Amino acid sequence: MNQVNFRLKESEHEIAKIIAEYNGKSLAEYARQTLLTDIRSKRCDLAFKLVEEGKCGMKRAWKISGLSFREFLIEWNNRKASEKISDNLQEEHWNIVQNLDINKYLRTK
Repeated sequence: MNQVNFRLKESEHEIAKIIAEYNGKSLAEYARQTLLTDIRSKRCDLAFKLVEEGKCGMKRAWKISGLSFREFLIEWNNRKASEKISDNLQEEHWNIVQNLDINKYLRTK
């Protein structure tokens, strides 16, 4: 577990405390739930934006999105997403594939 600390002006603190009490929660719990609600509403869009910008791949985007893998694949398809792979990396992978000796992986009788 990690902890998040932040400072509020006295007037902000008083208002937040009143709202938290009105909702039957401690200020800390209210702040936590409010932050997590905001994060949930933004994380899926952020995940796909990072993929589009080439800043992360499919697996990391899935983790960021907070969706189940099935939900993520449906969203991936709906958004017509694709990973951005640099030309250098594509060439490197192509060289690996071309030089692969598949006989090492075949079963012998």
